[in-house]
Amino acid sequence: MMLRTNIWIVFIFCAAWLSAQQDEFFLGKIEDSSTGEPVVFANIRIKDRALGIITNVDGSFRIPLRYKEYGDIIEISSMGYETKEIPITGFSQEGLNIITLNPSAISLQEAVVKAKDKRGRRLSAEQIVQRAIDAIPSNYPKTSFSTIGYYRDYQFNEGEYINLNEGIMEVYDQGFDQSDDPTSEIQVFNFELNKDFKQDTMARMSYDYDNYKKIIRKAYLGAHGGNEFRILRIHDAIRNYNAFSYDYIGTLKYDFIENHTFLRSKDSDADNEALYGIKFWRRYPNYRAHGEIFIAKSDYAIHRLEYTMYNNRRTNKEKKKTNTDINKK
Repeated sequence: MMLRTNIWIVFIFCAAWLSAQQDEFFLGKIEDSSTGEPVVFANIRIKDRALGIITNVDGSFRIPLRYKEYGDIIEISSMGYETKEIPITGFSQEGLNIITLNPSAISLQEAVVKAKDKRGRRLSAEQIVQRAIDAIPSNYPKTSFSTIGYYRDYQFNEGEYINLNEGIMEVYDQGFDQSDDPTSEIQVFNFELNKDFKQDTMARMSYDYDNYKKIIRKAYLGAHGGNEFRILRIHDAIRNYNAFSYDYIGTLKYDFIENHTFLRSKDSDADNEALYGIKFWRRYPNYRAHGEIFIAKSDYAIHRLEYTMYNNRRTNKEKKKTNTDINKK
């Protein structure tokens, strides 16, 4: 039997805790108010507390009822959207709570930042991205640092979440001038297998392309010891900007600009930081990849990199293209 799975792994740099199996929840979904599309990996937390959860790949979430013990206001935020605050009493325990977020618009009253070169010409999208890549050594730590965070990984197989794990971890990073995989260390403080989700022992095996027991369809992923978090770290193209991450990002420092076409999109903001929004893509007859990168106007720091690859030959059961292309991802 050959198992094909799509892997989704999320690591959020904020304090959180593991969900008890017997918890009761508010159920909800976050959508874009203008398009109706799900807002993926939005932060949902108790106001003024580093305590919260994130939305799934379809914008859905579960808020434990015990959040009531820690505060009255839930704060919902995502890059490119206005932050929304909702009283926890506003959530219904019956049915699905639909919450919409409005796209944010930059309002800089005191100063307007414009990207221009030394000759006063407006910088192109490609030039802004190049400046961001060149600025990585100065915008990120060269000395050792550590980060404690909530970790969740799961697999998505035939429309169903399986093998969901949660934990509290600390990453000891030697700095961006050191190679990440051989030098960084990870400490696990707490770990739990969430048995609310289906368990598949075969899916827990390391990737095996020699015997084709566990693969990702039409893709290759090295086992790297079978550890999902290690794979996630290797695929962090910003942290490993001078090492190969994945196609067609390649080595971000050398391949990203050469392999993609870039176009300025709408500007946005995050934590009162004005950001350039730049979309990019790469197309082949049977495959295409596209994404968006958000870059600070002040120092060209990269705040977020989104990247998705599609198989143009894959269709859903109705053989139709969906609005989100989720069945062709």
